[in-house]
Amino acid sequence: MNVGIVRPQGFPLLEIDGERFAPLMFRSFRPTPANILLFRRAGIRLYQMLVSGGPCSMGMPYSLFGGVWTGPGQYDFTNFDRQMKMFRDFAPDAYFNVMFQLDTPKWWHEAHPDVPDSYRNLGIAATSEVWRHDTTELLRAFLAYSERVYGEQVFGYTIAAGFATEWFTAEKGAGHPLKEAAYRHHLNDETAHVPTAEELDEPGDTIRDPSSNQAVYLKYCNELIGELLCHYAREAQAVLNHRKLLGAYHCYLRRGVSWAHNLWGANAHQPVLECPDLDIICAPAAYGAARMLDGASSYQVPTESLEVNGKLYLHEIDHRTHLAAYPLEHGGILGDCFATEDESLMVLRREVCAALAKKGAIWWFDFFGGYYAAPAYEAELKKHIEVYNRVLALPYRPVDEIAVIADPMAFLLLKERVDANNDYGPNNLDNLHHCGADFAVFELSDLEKIDVGRFRMFVFLNTFVMSEQTLKFISEKLAGKLKCFVHAPNYAGGGTLDVEGIRRVTGMQVARFEAEGNAKASFAGVEFGFTNAVSPMFEVVDPEAETLCRFTDGKVAVARKGDTVYSALGNIPWQLWRALAMQVGIHCYTDHGDCHYATTRWVAYQTTRTEEGEIQMPSACELEELFDGGTYKTDSKGLLRFRAPRGRCMLFLSTANERTPGIAK
Repeated sequence: MNVGIVRPQGFPLLEIDGERFAPLMFRSFRPTPANILLFRRAGIRLYQMLVSGGPCSMGMPYSLFGGVWTGPGQYDFTNFDRQMKMFRDFAPDAYFNVMFQLDTPKWWHEAHPDVPDSYRNLGIAATSEVWRHDTTELLRAFLAYSERVYGEQVFGYTIAAGFATEWFTAEKGAGHPLKEAAYRHHLNDETAHVPTAEELDEPGDTIRDPSSNQAVYLKYCNELIGELLCHYAREAQAVLNHRKLLGAYHCYLRRGVSWAHNLWGANAHQPVLECPDLDIICAPAAYGAARMLDGASSYQVPTESLEVNGKLYLHEIDHRTHLAAYPLEHGGILGDCFATEDESLMVLRREVCAALAKKGAIWWFDFFGGYYAAPAYEAELKKHIEVYNRVLALPYRPVDEIAVIADPMAFLLLKERVDANNDYGPNNLDNLHHCGADFAVFELSDLEKIDVGRFRMFVFLNTFVMSEQTLKFISEKLAGKLKCFVHAPNYAGGGTLDVEGIRRVTGMQVARFEAEGNAKASFAGVEFGFTNAVSPMFEVVDPEAETLCRFTDGKVAVARKGDTVYSALGNIPWQLWRALAMQVGIHCYTDHGDCHYATTRWVAYQTTRTEEGEIQMPSACELEELFDGGTYKTDSKGLLRFRAPRGRCMLFLSTANERTPGIAK
């Protein structure tokens, strides 16, 4: 079988032996004839299955079919055969992506008591040469068997390990003789020690000294996991020889609480993004506020960094619909299910629009099964597939004029006790989604790969460490672009913590101060700031800078000087992001904080706050709504007004050719 990714209209399609497929797939921990047939009836021909013999984080088996590793160098692929037979019986014309879990079973750890369970302690197991050797042999043996027996129906593989099968290590940085020895070898220092939990949770300033043992150790832990994933990708391609697509879950910028973000060991994205052996990066849709009906569907990964590094983004829709609120095998009930059918349907619809905006693949994850087992869901699923197929056939381009820059490794400098990671990254991304303008997300390591001419505004979220090369690029290549920096840009750039680093990158005089309590500021009547008290705080003391916001005690919190904006606070509200975008002529489609996604051919919009929808198009045009049907027309200035139930997600397609006035940028 010959498999590849082609982009005939700029949109990625999977090409399997000359036949092209929209990258739409089904996935479930509990695949059954019922949900396989449901998705087949909807038109899905690409399926994902999980081969695993271990329990999930909830204590239940990941797969009821079971694993394949039975003893030292011994493999029994009967369970894989049984699962494949079920899929082939009920979807005989399907092609498969096989996700294979590398974590070692109980018998293996009983035979190697010095190596802890790799599912929860991947960061320790990864330092064991025996563990690496045996799991590498397992991967090679499985791929060789799968290709020999099912090679004409398997179009790709997803390699998984660690907590949640997403390459997380859940030991929270804990020490272990294996880890200590590996860390000392890494530093070539026999006196080095793994920091204790107390040392990692040290009091004091929010930002770690980059030269501290804690910061050096966390950097090592994350680079270890990044290198491990690349190792398995390389070993997999030794069998596959790039004839099949290979993917993994990784490169998350959003991860809930700070300790998980820092201590789960998955922040070394650059080697994974640049790995020539990986084709697909998978990630669930963003969690938290992004999944609420009044939120804005978002992404956990730097979508545009995936693009510039040649990776296909796979947007996992793993939402728990209102049908998911049933007792599971262990008796518990999932607590994050949507309350109603309509709420579920509209958020699912919004996720499809979010994926289309980034030209991403999708797999619908019917988690423990039955989440789509009602007529309304099946009908909506068919509609989503029809809309997706229609839109992907159109040549359209992004209209984002804001480039957002984040540094996953810099998050490691934020101490876990303050829980501030979200205040720099995810919360600002959520607020940007509501500002009415479109944006792209890159990682700092890809700054020089960006086509800077495409953007008018650059937002630097957590760039505490900037190299001289980066500073030079910003100064020379981003001159004349509006540049926005949050809290402590380049504060650790010189290898130590120094406020002079902030002045170098912003061009403003900034002073450190210690706030009494949690300092806040306001813009347009909206109070904002860090969720918890952060230390140190900074104020702008530059007489040449224009004040945009003040702290409640009168100090300058946000200021602009020339083409640079500096905010001493995180959690910047969408109203301020919108005001900054409009200052440099960026088009804003909404002005009420509603959710939207836009391209040169279509705009998706959700009435998140009102039943009176308003979209400001770039010019007058006629539009067709694709989900519910109907035609619409703007006024002479491009303003589209319509009425829809609150929460309704709609996708408006321009009936004009892209080269004529309409939605074209």
